[in-house]
Amino acid sequence: CIDKELEDEELRLDKEAPVIPKGWEVSHEPGTSFFIMTRHWVTPIGVSETHTIRGQLTARDTSLDPEFDIRGEHFPFTLIIRNDQSDEVIDLSCDVVESEFVVQAMRGYPSALLATDVSADAQ
Repeated sequence: CIDKELEDEELRLDKEAPVIPKGWEVSHEPGTSFFIMTRHWVTPIGVSETHTIRGQLTARDTSLDPEFDIRGEHFPFTLIIRNDQSDEVIDLSCDVVESEFVVQAMRGYPSALLATDVSADAQ
C-alpha cells in the first residue's frame, strides 16, 4: 500500500500544481495521504485567527460501501479555526459531496493543546 502511494505520488509530480489561494500556505509530507493549508487572518473586529485545513486524500472501496454510487465523489477534510488571543478552537469535520459542502461534526475546545491531543486521556 505504501509502495503504491509513493508510486502514485511520483506520477503526480509531473502534473502542474494548483494555484494556492492568496494568504494560504500549503504543506504536504511525502509518503502521507494528507495535506495542510494554513493562513493567519484578522477579523473585521480585529480578532486574530489561525485557520488550518487538513485534507485527507482518500479512495472508497465500492465493494465495502454500497451507497458509493448514490453519494458519488467526495472530499473529506477538517477545518480548524483557532482564536490566537484566547487559544480557543473550533474543529469542523467536513466533506464535499457532489459539489455540496457538508459539516459532519463540530467540536469546540478551550485550547489548541486540547484540540490536538490524541491521547486516550483526551478522548
